[in-house]
Amino acid sequence: MRGSADGHPGLLMAVAAPVAGLGLAVVTKIVAADPPGWLDNWAGGLLQVVAMLAALALALFTGLYFHQVIIFLGSSIALSIALFAATDAVDAWVLTERGQTTPCTIVRVDMRQETHTTTNADGTTSTTTSTSYDHTLTCAQRQVTAMTTDSPAGKAGERIAVAFDPQGRINPKPADSAYDFTGALWRCCVGAVVGIGLRVFYVARRTRRLRGANRPG
Repeated sequence: MRGSADGHPGLLMAVAAPVAGLGLAVVTKIVAADPPGWLDNWAGGLLQVVAMLAALALALFTGLYFHQVIIFLGSSIALSIALFAATDAVDAWVLTERGQTTPCTIVRVDMRQETHTTTNADGTTSTTTSTSYDHTLTCAQRQVTAMTTDSPAGKAGERIAVAFDPQGRINPKPADSAYDFTGALWRCCVGAVVGIGLRVFYVARRTRRLRGANRPG
């Protein structure tokens, strides 16, 4: 998809869309952590999935409006960091409010890789691979049996502390990083500033070029 990215439409895609996407993701996570009764069912779960997909579309896929690959990729990566950091901040806040910590023994760690293919604004495709680590656990709190992280939390047989939500609405996390609300907020802010800044830079530069081309003689 090719767009001119000049004037007010460009600024809407550069600023308003990603801000709205980040806001929607945060609101969705907050509601999911403590949903009202009428949303605490399968319909509420489906609505949560739809809302998160809409947040991703607003924050990331609007980058297709900018037909320069480096702007699309750079802003998408930065805004992805901001989006996931924002949801991590909500998780940390919830765990700080009602979370508990339990000692666990790692039984097994399995690495899982997922490949994602994205179509760029110029029609080319980019492939990225994400790696997750699935931990099988034996914990003092028997409701905690597994945990997924971006990096290994330890080796099989190792004992670790795991933070968990007694209501089961937040995934278990290593206790040494689960309550890092401030760090997640910083990552969100930096990612948002870089991602939005790249788009605004592109809009400003293109607007100057168009004005120069349209200037008489």
